[in-house]
Amino acid sequence: MVEDLIVQNQSRYTIEQSTADPHAVYKAKSEQFQAECLSAESASDRYSILRTLVFVSLLIVGWLSLVRTSLPVAWLFVALALFVFVVMLHSRVMKRLQRIQRAQEFYAQRVDHMAGSWVGQGNNGARYIDSQHSYTSDLDVFGEGSLFEFVCGARTRPGQDTLAQWLSHGADIDTIVKRQGAIKELSNHLELREELALLDTTSANDQRRDDITDWIDEDYSFEKWQLVAATVLGVLALLALVAWGLGYGYLPLLLVIALEVPLYFSCFPQIKKMARQAELVSATLKDLAEVLGVIEKREFHSVLLKQLTDGFQSGNTVPSAQMEKLYSLVMNLNQAMKNQFFVPIAFLFGLPVHLAFRLEHWRSQTALRIAQWLEAVGQVEALASLARYGFENPENTYPTISPLSEGPVFNAVALSHPLIAKQNSVPNDIRLGSDQRLIMVSGSNMSGKSTLLRSIGTAVVLASCGAPVRAQKLELSRFNIGCAMRASDSLLHGESHFYAVISRIKCVVDLAKTQSQVLFLLDEILQGTNSHDRLIGAKGVIHQLMEYNAVGLVTTHDLALTRVVESLGNKAINIHFEDQIVDDKISFDYKIRAGVITRSNGLALMRLIGLRVDTDETTETTEN
Repeated sequence: MVEDLIVQNQSRYTIEQSTADPHAVYKAKSEQFQAECLSAESASDRYSILRTLVFVSLLIVGWLSLVRTSLPVAWLFVALALFVFVVMLHSRVMKRLQRIQRAQEFYAQRVDHMAGSWVGQGNNGARYIDSQHSYTSDLDVFGEGSLFEFVCGARTRPGQDTLAQWLSHGADIDTIVKRQGAIKELSNHLELREELALLDTTSANDQRRDDITDWIDEDYSFEKWQLVAATVLGVLALLALVAWGLGYGYLPLLLVIALEVPLYFSCFPQIKKMARQAELVSATLKDLAEVLGVIEKREFHSVLLKQLTDGFQSGNTVPSAQMEKLYSLVMNLNQAMKNQFFVPIAFLFGLPVHLAFRLEHWRSQTALRIAQWLEAVGQVEALASLARYGFENPENTYPTISPLSEGPVFNAVALSHPLIAKQNSVPNDIRLGSDQRLIMVSGSNMSGKSTLLRSIGTAVVLASCGAPVRAQKLELSRFNIGCAMRASDSLLHGESHFYAVISRIKCVVDLAKTQSQVLFLLDEILQGTNSHDRLIGAKGVIHQLMEYNAVGLVTTHDLALTRVVESLGNKAINIHFEDQIVDDKISFDYKIRAGVITRSNGLALMRLIGLRVDTDETTETTEN
């Protein structure tokens, strides 16, 4: 069943993938909007001149009609109406100009991104950094210059949270295949991604996806009699104001206010709590309404996108309209509770109570679908982000996901790291499986060992999201990744560097013990201890990982560790990277070679930077 789904999905969407040159498309779009921007600026300038002329005319007509009385006052209203009309037209032109400017900036930014200028330009997802996670910190998934910053185009918090969740946990095989179909379809929807990018959304950094669901789920305990009382007292307040205006005094109004005091005493804490929580989600509601409005206009064909959007049109409940209505109710309640000019009138006529009950009614009718809409927005934005990455890297490939029954598989042809500029990346072939469970990687400093591990790990992360990977071909299992690539001492927690290293390795071993299909990536295993302990310890760790049926790679500077491979028979191999030093300059080709490295470059590097290194062991004795 799974195999058939994989084949059907890949054959169905391969033909539909765009073959356009993304750089050329972005550059053409940027130039197009730049030309439109110049045209719109000219139109805006003309309206500015017209607006000034009409305003001057309005002043002249006002002087002639009100001061000189040589023109009927009706001409003043005509001139005023004309001025308002011109202002409205100018406002529309300015709004269009601002949108065109954002579009031009968006495509210019994409051109720069493809040229390599992207670090620090996008959302880096720093809030998702978790040093205890089994791989995200080691593989630079979050933070400045991270995978998240490279691919994320989500404008709303649900979209960013969903993408972060996918990058951190992956999915089952069926879900991965469905996402592949959706990403392939969305990669051709440039206009959709443009619309989403140009939405006038607020910053999502201070928003929380749970804020709105927590607010929707809150119990404010309003009672029906409070609404009835607010309605009756509101009518009485209006009649009391009319009576005051007719000369009957203000005592009836004071009586109404006195009756309203116990009403507000009974429900004001709940209304205040509702208004406070509503204010937290108001920006999110507006953003979600705009994103839903864009998505609703599209018709999708892939299985996942249809599942996400088919539920949008259910009776007369249009998500964007409902979210707009909710946003309007929230803003009105905030005005009734906080606007110093409106608050007295609002409280006099019982408007806070009415608005609170309208929000309660909205919640009873629609709130059950909020979770579905939030999920749809989050997934569509996450898919659109990965689709943009796929569109901008047409040479990447969608990997084939092997069924669990076939055991662990990682078979890559021409694999490289997606964050390295294409002109600088060096692809390599790598294979892991039931018959080859361990690859020991030796090599000199800076030769590419760590980059190889990160290339493999990042490919698994992207593949587990349903995204394409930087490789000519990739077949892999649905892996659980365990990394021990970065560790540092902690003064705060009283941990030495070596203790941090072994603690991290313990986490990887525990993962292999409790989870199936584990891929381990251990960089410079057991660094921080002597060679004797490192050799014995590394051998024990690797054998334990093999015992738990994990597969993976281990890098080392210590050539003695490469002998661990001999104890594993045919299930392990040695590979290495080399360097060349010519005319006091060191160079690397970053290509994998079979076997163990036969020399190191540590002393050579020290000499190249000016350190004096003696190769003969000498002992100096200083006498006092």
